[in-house]
Amino acid sequence: MNSRVRRRSCSLLALVAAVFTTAASPAAEPSKVDCLTASEAWLKLRSEGKLRDARTQLLVCAAASCPADVRNECSSHIAGVNAAMPSIVFMAKDAAGSDVAAVTVTVDGQWLASKLDGSAIAIDPGEHTFTFETAGQAPFARKFVIHEGEKDRRETIVVGAAATPATVQAAAAPTSTGAENRLPVRRSTPDGLGGGRTVALALGGAGLAGLVAGSAFGLDASSKWSRAQRTCGSGCSPDSPAQQEKYDAQDAATAATIAFAGAGAALAAGVVLWLTAPASSGAVGRITVRVAPSTGFRKAGFELSGIF
Repeated sequence: MNSRVRRRSCSLLALVAAVFTTAASPAAEPSKVDCLTASEAWLKLRSEGKLRDARTQLLVCAAASCPADVRNECSSHIAGVNAAMPSIVFMAKDAAGSDVAAVTVTVDGQWLASKLDGSAIAIDPGEHTFTFETAGQAPFARKFVIHEGEKDRRETIVVGAAATPATVQAAAAPTSTGAENRLPVRRSTPDGLGGGRTVALALGGAGLAGLVAGSAFGLDASSKWSRAQRTCGSGCSPDSPAQQEKYDAQDAATAATIAFAGAGAALAAGVVLWLTAPASSGAVGRITVRVAPSTGFRKAGFELSGIF
């Protein structure tokens, strides 16, 4: 029984020794196929700007186990790729300006660094999105365009809560006093026609149009009255054309009276508004005055339209 236990113990020890020997042994050297594949792959990666992957392939095909010609060719390009590969140094600080090292960085969604200790980080050229994350703070991203051959570019990253622009503005604004609030505010206005004077001009135009309309209606009334008088004098039957013409003459006279009264009111209002309205730089409105008699009972109508 004891001999069986001893045999099992020896087998277990041999297995453990084999595991440790395998773990401690160096990685297997690349084969000839690996060397040839890497010697072709690095050229494509270099043309695509993927310098980090290109250097990894060059290190494979420059291994001692690779054929001499392949090894020498790959070794001759390592220095050139190293020279072209840019690097960046991130300096992380908190809101108080103190250095922060415990920051995890990813680039374009891929892990880049687990801390920022001041070391330069090799990076491929081009535009990249860097995401920074530290304990207790929400991650944030920054975009940088990295140029080929740019070495040890330094960028400062602020992590943690910082004062918002609104808070900084409020802190920098001087405290106002009651005396300042009581000071009158003077607003300069360039010379020109203001809205009030524009309306005054429109009223003046309406008044002139009313005078014209009143004169027209007055002449019409006088003409019709004269014809009616010549036809039947002072006595005409109610249904006769001459009597109807008298009625039309009376309507026209009434319309003339209304037109003259409206014209006078419009002219007076326009003069008062012109004298009292301040000038300003407002654009002069478009003024349109239209006078048209209505159908049926004849009266003067004024339509004043435009932009004031």
